[in-house]
Amino acid sequence: MAAQLSLQDVRLNEMAAQLPRMAIPETLDVPPYGPPAKSTSTPGSADELRLDFENTFRGPWTQICARQSRSLAWAQAAYAETGGQLPFVDVGAGRGEFLTLLAQAGVPAVGLEPNRADFALLQERDLRVVQSDANSYLGRCSDNSLCGLSAHAVIEHLPPEYLEEFLSLAAAKIAPRGRIVLETDNPENWHALGQFWLDMTHVRPYHAYTIAFLLTHLGFQDVMIRYFIPGPLATRVPHDSGANYSAYAIVGTRSSE
Repeated sequence: MAAQLSLQDVRLNEMAAQLPRMAIPETLDVPPYGPPAKSTSTPGSADELRLDFENTFRGPWTQICARQSRSLAWAQAAYAETGGQLPFVDVGAGRGEFLTLLAQAGVPAVGLEPNRADFALLQERDLRVVQSDANSYLGRCSDNSLCGLSAHAVIEHLPPEYLEEFLSLAAAKIAPRGRIVLETDNPENWHALGQFWLDMTHVRPYHAYTIAFLLTHLGFQDVMIRYFIPGPLATRVPHDSGANYSAYAIVGTRSSE
């Protein structure tokens, strides 16, 4: 027997049926998005290609700094509430936007970046960085040795097994009252889900409730989901719903018990 539609599904279908349908052409030709082709005949390394991709599609430095500044208050609280001595770790530091914000806020931090091109860029900017993936680095840290950890646009690159190990290590290494902050694409929004596959290094999207469940199971408390970047008008659904936003950040506080 086919599953019955919920009342909400029925209402959404009824509303969709009443929306005007705009005429579109049979075909649509558009120029490719991105910078002009390089004149050199020698291709760059895979890491350089990745950095070029970030610069083309991720957004300008100022825009990403403004977006990631939303996470700064959580990092500052983590540093203060763990005694003002322990370092903060930014996983997948990329071009260094959040590391720069942390330095400006007086929070001692180290960035983790496995990409050699990004790593070199971060060194040029005099930011403290280690060329390593998250789990290898965290595995070498002592328990309760970090005030917090952030990962902006990272977990969507991780397979489930690696992600579960990553969160488990974070739970062990973050001191009581420290914070974990994760930002990623929101698969509840269909526009964001379509754009998700633009990046060939994406493994899979993660629903916010899944991450919240895992963090709670691992001993984080006061877990909160914050949706942001409103999706295009055509993607929006009635009422207050996470499906109306293209991304979310999730924060949890390490239990003191």
